Amino acid sequence: MRRIRTSITESRNRCSIEFVYIVRMAERAAWGAILACACWVGPGIADESLVLSGRVVSVEGEPMDGVRISLTDEAAEVAYSRSETDGTYRIACVRPEPGHSLRVRAVSPERTFDPAFHELGALIVATQEMNFVELATEFLSGSVRRSDGTPVPRCVVRVYDEATEEIVTMAETDEGGLFTVRLSPKSYRVEAEAGTEGLRFSPVHASLTPGRGYDPVNLVAEAGARIAGRVVFADGSPRPEGGGVVLIRSSDLSVVGNLTLVSDDGSYAFGGLEPGAYTLRYLSGNDSAKTNIVLTKDVGFLNVHLHIGRSSP
Repeated sequence: MRRIRTSITESRNRCSIEFVYIVRMAERAAWGAILACACWVGPGIADESLVLSGRVVSVEGEPMDGVRISLTDEAAEVAYSRSETDGTYRIACVRPEPGHSLRVRAVSPERTFDPAFHELGALIVATQEMNFVELATEFLSGSVRRSDGTPVPRCVVRVYDEATEEIVTMAETDEGGLFTVRLSPKSYRVEAEAGTEGLRFSPVHASLTPGRGYDPVNLVAEAGARIAGRVVFADGSPRPEGGGVVLIRSSDLSVVGNLTLVSDDGSYAFGGLEPGAYTLRYLSGNDSAKTNIVLTKDVGFLNVHLHIGRSSP
C-alpha cells in the first residue's frame, strides 16, 4: 500500500510540475504575441524592445483616461496605447536605429497637451517615463452670414494657426449659421469656404483675451453678385472627376487673373462681382471651355455651366 501511495503522490507531483511549466510557456507566448502586435519593426527601427510609460493629467491635475498615446516614426504610426482610469499608460516598442527617431504624442479630440511630443533617439534607456499635461483651452464661437444678414448653414469653417499656417481644426455651421470650436490659447485665422453659392469671405483673426476667452468671430460674405456652376462635357453629361481651374476676366479689366479650383464634383464659384461683362475660361490639360456672360444690377446670382469643347463668342 505504501508503494502504491508513493507512486500516486509522485504522479501528482509530476502532473503539477508539468501543468506549471505549460502555464508559464503559455504566458510567455501570450506576452510575445502582445509585443508583436504592439510593435512593428520597420525601416529605421532596431530589434531591441523598450517600455514607455507615463501619466496623462488634465489642466486641474486630474487623471485622464482613454487618451490615445501614439508612437510614430518618419512615415506612420508604429504602436499605440490608451491611458487607464488613473491616467497611466504603458506601451511596448522597439528602439530606433542610430540616425532615426520616434515621437510619442498624446492625442484626444479638441484637446492639446504639453509637451506636443516626446522624441526618442537610439540612446534612450530601456524603460522611459513620459508624462503629458493637458493645456488650458477656450471655446471660440461665431457665425457665417450672407451680405444681407441671412445665415449660411452647412458652411465649412477652417481655423489656422497663425504661427505655423497649419489647419488646427474644422467645423460646420448649423442651420442658424453658427459654429463652435475648442482651442488652446494662441492666435488663429478663421476662414469660411465659398461653397456652391460662390460667397467670398475675408478671413478673421482671433486672439485670446485674458480673463474673457475669445471674442465671437463673425464671417460676413462680401457684397456683390455671384457666379457658380459646373464643368460638363459638350453633351451636358457631368465630368467624372474634378481638376483644373476656372478663370474669370471682366471686359473693363477690373477683374483679371482671378481663378478658382474645380472641385471633385466639377463645381466652381465666384463671388463679390460688380455688374458688367465677364469671360469665364476653364483649363485642364487638353480640355478647355469658354463662355461670355453679363451681370446686371438686378441679378444677384447666375448659374453657368461650362461645356468642354464648346466656346461662346
